[in-house]
Amino acid sequence: MSYTFTDTFVDDCHKTAFRTCYDSYEYTVMPFGLTNALSTFQLTMNDVFRDLVDKCVIVYLDDILVFSKTQEQHLQDLNRFFQRLQQGRLITKGSKCEFLKSELKFLGHVVGAEGIKIDPTKITTIHDWKPPTNLQELQSFLEFVNYVRRFIPNMAGTTGPLTDLLRKGNSFEWGERQQAAFDELRFFLMSPPPTLTVSGFPLTVSFANLLIQEVHDSNFSGHFGVDKTQKLLYHFHYLSDSASDVQRYVSACLTGQRMKSSRQRPARLLQPLEPPQKPWQHVTMDFVTGLPAGASGNDAVLVVVDRLTKTAHFAPSCTTILAEETAKLFISTVVRLHGLLSAIISDRDPKYTSKFWQETWEQYGTRMQFSSAYHPQTNGHTERTNQTMEQLIRTNCPDPTRWEEFLPMLDFSYNNAPSATTNHSLIFLNYGMDPTVPTTTNIDNPVP
Repeated sequence: MSYTFTDTFVDDCHKTAFRTCYDSYEYTVMPFGLTNALSTFQLTMNDVFRDLVDKCVIVYLDDILVFSKTQEQHLQDLNRFFQRLQQGRLITKGSKCEFLKSELKFLGHVVGAEGIKIDPTKITTIHDWKPPTNLQELQSFLEFVNYVRRFIPNMAGTTGPLTDLLRKGNSFEWGERQQAAFDELRFFLMSPPPTLTVSGFPLTVSFANLLIQEVHDSNFSGHFGVDKTQKLLYHFHYLSDSASDVQRYVSACLTGQRMKSSRQRPARLLQPLEPPQKPWQHVTMDFVTGLPAGASGNDAVLVVVDRLTKTAHFAPSCTTILAEETAKLFISTVVRLHGLLSAIISDRDPKYTSKFWQETWEQYGTRMQFSSAYHPQTNGHTERTNQTMEQLIRTNCPDPTRWEEFLPMLDFSYNNAPSATTNHSLIFLNYGMDPTVPTTTNIDNPVP
């Protein structure tokens, strides 16, 4: 409806004529679809708000943002804005307006005092995006990425493997490089929304902020975090609602952000794994390395954990094992006892991402699932089992170099221990009966 506020020159009305079954008609206002409609309407809006543009008003076609430093100033700016609307014979629809907001959506972004962020609804879109299967789907994905390119560091380098597929003469072959680039882009965009800081302006400084600055930034204070800064402040001063002020000041401290960078990757949207329906349908696997090499030269252990019962198998191995040898070891350790699996979950070790490993399990219908980069919690079952197995080796092997001799019994001991969740051993959960051990050999079987 915005175009209808722009009149068409009388001499040009005949150019917009159209015929119906009743009569011929001409537009007296600007219709949709004309080649220069967008630029003409933008020019009209710029003329209406000419003295306010980039001072307190941003205009993009019919999307208008009024911004101010303070609430009092904002009310004055709104008054000037509505005066310009009236002078330009323009109206706004109340249901589409938002007033006195510290943060709002504008042109596909979230704009606020802290900066410009990606719209969370677009993060949901990238979460559900499947790997492209043809050039049209790839172009659609790259168009979306290009829209948010300002939030992606080294975008040209990251998207290189994807843009190569668009070059003339190149066939569409989706490989490991393309999948890695696709995953990296999705991971970054699904992380907590990146923020672009905007140019600041002088603020009214309160006495409370000066006190917090002195307590936090002084050489006698040490740039500590929120809790310690607040306690130091309480020693000498009382400020109402100081907790939020201290939190805001410390979180914005540039020195602290540079020198106390987080050691963890930011969390992203959770992608829960599909729950298994029966034992040994889904397993997780990992290698424990760095063990003392024994007579056989083995210095690692392959750990495989059933996701449903938490049963584990330990197999001696070595750090230099290749994908082919890993497949043989996995078959002799797991498939020999439990048959083929529906899914194997592992980290992104080159052994598991190799073409041989993936094609081997693909022919058996086993799906490979990889844990997120820098997020070992995805493979948490195996990580926790690794810790328990290492503890068993330390407590049960008098000679660390002979751990391989004790490994079969450690495997048995781990699976024979009662689970804190079910109060049954893992062996019982697999076979429906507890194994015979020395403490039960002299006990008569109960009479049925």
